[in-house]
Amino acid sequence: LTWTDNQIPSDDQADLLIDSVIKNRSIKNVRLENCFNQSGANGCRALAALMTCGRPVDWIDFRGNALSGIDDVAAALATNPQLEELLIHSNELNDRDAELIAQALKQNTNLQRLDLGGNSISNSITSAGFEKIRSTIYDPSSLNAME
Repeated sequence: LTWTDNQIPSDDQADLLIDSVIKNRSIKNVRLENCFNQSGANGCRALAALMTCGRPVDWIDFRGNALSGIDDVAAALATNPQLEELLIHSNELNDRDAELIAQALKQNTNLQRLDLGGNSISNSITSAGFEKIRSTIYDPSSLNAME
């Protein structure tokens, strides 16, 4: 499913769309791009609901949705959802978000690709945020560590 540049006006509308995606088991890839950044709908809430739906999803692309303060998304990632790829680039993630993601990755054994590019790196994620992610990726106790 690709839903690009179509603003979702409210959480109720987002819930209806996410519920429809969850119920349609043939949908394995979801791209919701530029749908939440200018609207009243909570993109983090919608993404977390999709991630914790309990069924396999190959990849979710939530680029360009002005995501920040991603506590719910990180908590969903830590539950080890049946998700192989999560693309949350071109949002507004910051150091705190990077730390939450790093902690969540320690609990996750299914995720194979995480794209964090284009998150206003120079303004939002500093070297401290990158270090949190890097140390998780290279930590032998982390599920993402290469052997």
